[in-house]
Amino acid sequence: MYQVDTSTVCDDRSDFVCDWVYDWSNNETLAEAAGWLVERPLKVGLILLAAYLLNRVVRRAIARGEERMLHDRDRR
Repeated sequence: MYQVDTSTVCDDRSDFVCDWVYDWSNNETLAEAAGWLVERPLKVGLILLAAYLLNRVVRRAIARGEERMLHDRDRR
């Protein structure tokens, strides 16, 4: 099977969706649009999810530390 170099189409990025759509359709515009419409929101969503989870972990750690400090103060 003939492999097309997608590095010029997908701007030297390793975008799975862009490469897959270009291999499937041989349409540069469609491949770039699919990469932009699918992968970018997915990346943003993953970043937001990671930030949310990190926020929850840090808030919980701060709350537990505060409780321990108050408990130690009251015990003295």
